[in-house]
Amino acid sequence: MQGNNWVKCSDSLPPEDIIVIVYAKAEDGEDEIGIAWREDTSRTFIFYDDGKTQLKCRPTHWMECPLPPMPEGE
Repeated sequence: MQGNNWVKCSDSLPPEDIIVIVYAKAEDGEDEIGIAWREDTSRTFIFYDDGKTQLKCRPTHWMECPLPPMPEGE
């Protein structure tokens, strides 16, 4: 993957219950990027597909979420 902020899940995993950005290949071969968190000590992450449905995935890479934007005028 391009970009130096991605961390291979085989190298390191984020702490449990921390929201991160994940990358995985879907069963149909499409690239999937989403906001997710690790539910337990496994490599399984949880994310919401449509805001209501919880989906589980086993991503290959993850990265920390960016900081929120600065308030206007700062």
